This record gives sequence, structure tokens and C-alpha cells, in this order.
Amino acid sequence: MTMFAPTEALPLAPSPFQARVLKYRRKANIFNGGGRGSGKTVSLILDVIDHVNTLGPIASVLILRESWAGLSEISTKMLAMARIAFGPTVSLNKGSGVMSLPNGGNVYFRNVLDDTSFASAQGRTYTMIGADEFGNFPAPAVSFTIRLFSNLRPPKGIRPHIHITANPFGRAHTYCIKNFINKSE
Repeated sequence: MTMFAPTEALPLAPSPFQARVLKYRRKANIFNGGGRGSGKTVSLILDVIDHVNTLGPIASVLILRESWAGLSEISTKMLAMARIAFGPTVSLNKGSGVMSLPNGGNVYFRNVLDDTSFASAQGRTYTMIGADEFGNFPAPAVSFTIRLFSNLRPPKGIRPHIHITANPFGRAHTYCIKNFINKSE
């Protein structure tokens, strides 16, 4: 059984902030930047769960973090929340970094710190890519992540989806401002 700190409760519904973020999930890609503790990662997890629920066996989601420790944290939390949504048959193979859902959807967890980790994610087809804590990615990880967007190739009629979270003042802060904040409405 997955254990969390006593102060951390798994949400059964999005907070008002998360609901505002998630209202865009079917219309636009999401860049969710802001201060720590606002629920950005939970918004990403809720977006992934909705995406997998909607697309079923077509869903192939790639979740990226810079480090293995960060991947372990988000995969454990996503597993617990997916079990709330889909039941106890959701499984996570931490060795291969694959979460399998009972409706046939899959979520892949990868870090993108170097050529080897990039190669493990390259070459697959994804319907959604989520980059968590992107604002702290070093320059090579930013480059690898952007290159992986070319793997968003869902079947015709299904919009590929990107959801990025970032805290301010990390290593990719300037990149996020130039490429996401300054280009938004």
C-alpha cells in the first residue's frame, strides 16, 4: 500500500485553482507556472487521468521529470490517484516505468537528463506528454523534452496534448518566460 505523509491527502476533486487550469485541457495545451504548493502537479495528474479515461486503449502518455527521485514521487502519487479513479487493478512497474490501466491506457515515466534517458522515450507514439517541474530542467533536458514533442502522433481526429508545470526561478525560468508566458494571450 502506498503511504503518504499524514498532512498530505489525496484529492478526490480538483481545487478551484486546479479546476480553472483543467478547463482548458480539451481545447489547448497547458503551461501551468507559478509558486510552490499551488497544486500544479496534482492538476497534471488529474489531466492525465482524464486523458486516459477519455481515450481508453488509445491513450499513451509520457510523463517527464529531470530526476529518478522526482519520477518516483509523481509515479507513486499518480498510481494512488489512478486507483481511486479506476480501481485496484491499476498497476505500476517501477522497473520499466509503465503504469497500466484497466481500460488499456498506459502512462510511461521517464527522466530526460541525458542521451540515454532520451533514447528510452524516443521512437514511441504518444497522445499526451506531461513535463513536471519543467522550470528546473537543465538546458539539455529542455532540448530533449522539446524534441520529444515530435512523438505526439495520436490517431486522426484526436488532438495531441501537452501539459507542463514549472515553478519560477529554476534553471529553465528564462526559457519558460520566452516560450510560454510571453507567447500566451
